Order: sequence, then C-alpha cells, then structure tokens
Amino acid sequence: MKTGYFKYCVVMWVIWVCCQPALAVVIVGLNGAANTNAPADDPGFNRIGVSQDDLSSVYLGNSWFLTANHNGAPSTVNLDGTNYTHISGTWVQLTNNVGGGIDLAMFKVAGDMPTNILPIRSSSPASGNNVIMIGNGRERTSGLKGWDEYWEDAIFFGFYNGYTYDSTSPYDTSLRWGSNQIESTGLSSNGVTCFSTDFDDNPNEGQATPADSGGGVFIKSGDTWELAGTILYIGEYSGQPSNQIAAFGNLTYMADLSVYRDQIINQRSVTDMDADGISDVEEYIADTDPTDSNSFWQVESQLTLADQTFTFYGSTIRQYQLLYTTNDLADPGLEWITNGTPIWGAGTNTQIIVTNTENTVFYRMQVTLP
Repeated sequence: MKTGYFKYCVVMWVIWVCCQPALAVVIVGLNGAANTNAPADDPGFNRIGVSQDDLSSVYLGNSWFLTANHNGAPSTVNLDGTNYTHISGTWVQLTNNVGGGIDLAMFKVAGDMPTNILPIRSSSPASGNNVIMIGNGRERTSGLKGWDEYWEDAIFFGFYNGYTYDSTSPYDTSLRWGSNQIESTGLSSNGVTCFSTDFDDNPNEGQATPADSGGGVFIKSGDTWELAGTILYIGEYSGQPSNQIAAFGNLTYMADLSVYRDQIINQRSVTDMDADGISDVEEYIADTDPTDSNSFWQVESQLTLADQTFTFYGSTIRQYQLLYTTNDLADPGLEWITNGTPIWGAGTNTQIIVTNTENTVFYRMQVTLP
C-alpha cells in the first residue's frame, strides 16, 4: 500500500519655528565628501539600510528594520551591498504609552540576513554625550557660505553660515556618518520623545539633511556601541529657506529609543506574527498573509494506485515543484527526486499529477520565488 508524506518546504534565494522631516548627514570640513566608509571605531555603518527611494533604516537583527514611520514601507532595502525584499504585511507602527501611533515603524524582510542582534540603549542619553549619526541623503555643495539676516547671500562671513544642499535632480545621495554631542534631552517632537544635537563649525560634525529620516544614532557604552536614536527631523531658523540649507545652529531631532526599547525588542523577536505555525518569511515566499492565521499554504491530495494528484491553491506569482523519494526518511543518504519542471500557480485547484508505481513513496512539495 502506498503512503504519502507531505512537507511544507520553502526555498529562499537566497525652539525653532520649523521642523522638517530629515532625509542624510552633512559634515563640516573640506568638500563634505568624506565619511562614506565606516569609521575606525565603527558603531554600525553596515547596519544602515537604504531603500529604493534612498531613504534610511537600521537593521536590528532577526530580519527586522527600524525606520521613521513617515518614510513609508519600502519595496526593497539594500544592506551592505545586498538587496532584500520587504515582506508585505509586516509594517508595524510603534506607539506611545497610551497607544497612539508615533513616527517610528518596523518592518521585516526576506532573505539570508546577518544574525547578530544590534544592542539598543536602555537609558536616556545625557547632554554632552558623544554620538555618531549615520544616514543616507543629499550631498552638500563644497564651499562654506554666508547669508545675511534676510537669507540673502553675504559676500563675506554672514549673519548665518553653513552649506547649501546639492540642487541637482535627481539629488545625489550617499551613506555617510558624522559626529556630534547631545545638546538637549527629554524633548517631545510630533509626539515622540527625542533628544537633539546642534550643528557647529567643528571638523566632522554632523547634521541631518533632507533624506536622513530613519538613520541611526549610536552612543558608546564601555566597549559597546548601542543604538540610541533614530533620526527624525531637522530644526531650522525662522525664515530659513526650507530644505535648502544646513546652517550652523540648526538642530537634528532623534527619537530616544530607550523609551521604546521594550516595544522594539518584543517586535524584533516576532517570527510568526499570526501564530499559525508558519514563519513570516515562509508566508512571504508562499504568498500568504503573515498577519492572518487563516491564510497559509496547504496541499490536498487524491491518491490512487497508479496516479497521484496533488491539488492546492497556487499563487499566480509563485512556482511549485513536486519532489519524491523511495528512500526511508531516516536514511542518511536520503535523496529527493524532482518530478518534471516547476509550474506556475493557477489559483484554486492548481494540480500536479505524477505516476508512480513504487510500493512506498514519500512526496514533498515546495514553493519558490520565481
């Protein structure tokens, strides 16, 4: 008598009048093109993800990223030279202590991700703490500029001084780090508990620019770098041309992640959001909903002596392959044999039929990303 063995298998190929959303790091000195490689004492340069829209995020571990909610869910994220696909349905907005949504969000990606977990600071930073901020965004022009009190160009040193952003279209962006010191703590900006830095004329000092939101802010505790903040907004002077200038005295507002640490860690530990026994990554590959416990991939079979018919719902954007073996499943030399070539799903009642006259056969169905 024949027996059927079915296994769910997935394969991966693997203050100030104006607060503007921040988008990259401008640094003081020379032409501003430095700091595009990790510093010697690296806090996590290769943990910063860049979406298809050049927006920033921070890889936390366990396939989860943290970013600014106003960035919106990306399609793909490039991390350290590799592109990863956002798993639809995993975008989660963080909340304040009364359950209201704030400008922080987490999302998960599919792929073979680094396994090390990024430490998150457990206590609020103090004024004067040194930080390194890392983000991706608009370049600045090379020369130091000055403006009068009306923001008209000054011939010599001006009432305001700083740098203009690159005005080419599309804007040039780079992943860059900059250093600074915390100016103020315990701030609230758009409902998020924040700390801030002040942009001064010091070598390598950093200031967020339009394109940095979602970037990481790191503080060293002993010998360990910890993720202390997420870049959210820039603070500009009254009357300052918006999103055009990084002026000395501008502020960068960063979310104080110690306030949201437990929430972030709890979400980062989630691998099966709907608790249906199928991981979020497996559900993405199978094109099912990782937030719906009633949505998961399953196979029905109709067994006869000569032919075996496998019936299932097949997503039209996924491919399916049937494998079989006549070995004992405990056999250390177990070998799975493919049945024909992969087929595209055809919706309800997708079928694969195989003729097999062995006395004992074990079958295995896998779904793959095309």
